[in-house]
Amino acid sequence: MAIQVEQVPRLSPREVRERMRAGSRRVYLVCAYDDEAMYREYAIDGALSLGELERRLDSIERDAELVFYCA
Repeated sequence: MAIQVEQVPRLSPREVRERMRAGSRRVYLVCAYDDEAMYREYAIDGALSLGELERRLDSIERDAELVFYCA
């Protein structure tokens, strides 16, 4: 099932920070670039690359929130 872009909420940096601080569920930041060089250039501390997300999918909590970003 594909998700329509209009259904994906956009969050401000403040909203992301608040969600991360609230701690009600785990929030993962994911750099949306599939190029590792761009990931290294634009990565926020603690963010996952797309490749790392793919490798860790089985260990990520089902109720975790994934926040994708690009510069």
